[in-house]
Amino acid sequence: SKDYLIIESNLPIDGNIEVNVLDNTGRLIKKEMISLTSQKYVLNTQDIATGLYLLRLGTSSGYFYMAKFNIIHSKW
Repeated sequence: SKDYLIIESNLPIDGNIEVNVLDNTGRLIKKEMISLTSQKYVLNTQDIATGLYLLRLGTSSGYFYMAKFNIIHSKW
């Protein structure tokens, strides 16, 4: 099983990006500061329970992005 989420961007982003994972009630589950210098980042989701989540990305310049995603941990 895959226990990660790949975050990619085609846009040149300067500086750090704040990555927030929120549950369906809006509670912050995970927070990381990353740099997308390679336009790709792998977020480990192994420590997050199966369920529906909201991914929120933001930069210091005010740009932000939000998307829903599912985490499904299987034993197979």
